[in-house]
Amino acid sequence: MYEKIKLYRNHGIKSRDNVTIFGVNSRLDSLNAEILSFRLTRLENIIRKRRKNVMLYKKYLKTDKVNLPVENKENFDPYVMFITQCKDRDKLHKYLNSKNVQSLIYYGTPLHLHVASKNIGLNKFKLPNATKIASRVLSFPHHQYLKESQIKHVCKLINKFYEE
Repeated sequence: MYEKIKLYRNHGIKSRDNVTIFGVNSRLDSLNAEILSFRLTRLENIIRKRRKNVMLYKKYLKTDKVNLPVENKENFDPYVMFITQCKDRDKLHKYLNSKNVQSLIYYGTPLHLHVASKNIGLNKFKLPNATKIASRVLSFPHHQYLKESQIKHVCKLINKFYEE
C-alpha cells in the first residue's frame, strides 16, 4: 500500500521512463510541508472542540425534523463536516442564510446522477434512498472557533423554523 501511494503521489512514475500506474502530483513543497507539520500539532485540540460543538447541537436542538449523525463505539468522527438530514432542507437553508447563519449543502446530488457516473453506467439505476437523502443533507457551522452562545443561537433559529 505504501509503495502504491508513493507512486500515485508522483504521477505513477517509478523511474524516468517507467510509469506503472496513473497518478497525480500531490507532493508537498517545503513550505507547505512545514505548515502541515505545524497544523498537525493542533489537530487533536481542533477535533476535540468540533466534537464538543456537535454535542452542543445535540443538546440544544429540540426538533425531530433534523436528524443528526449517530456515532457508535466502533466509529470516531472528527467532524470534518457536520452533515445532518433536515425536513424542508431548502427552506431551512434559505431561512438560516436570511438570518446570517451559514449552512451548506454537501453532496446535494446523489452520486448516480453525476455526469461522471454516466461513463460507468451508474446513472441507469434508480436509487430512491440516495436521492431522498441527498435532498435532505445540510451542514451547520461547527468549527473550532464557535462559542457555545453562537451554537445556541443557531439551534434557537432552527427550533423556531420548525415550530412555525
